[in-house]
Amino acid sequence: MTTKHPVPTIDAHEVRAELAALDRRLDRIEDTVTNTAWRLDHLIDLLISPKRK
Repeated sequence: MTTKHPVPTIDAHEVRAELAALDRRLDRIEDTVTNTAWRLDHLIDLLISPKRK
């Protein structure tokens, strides 16, 4: 005998709010990655550039 579990209802407004929150988090992550990449690129340039006297 199988027991039927109730299917949770999904409120469209809640889904949209969650998606908007995820979008904001992804934007912050993208900004962090971009900033980190820029900083690493700058550091590499400093490390490989000829020494200035």
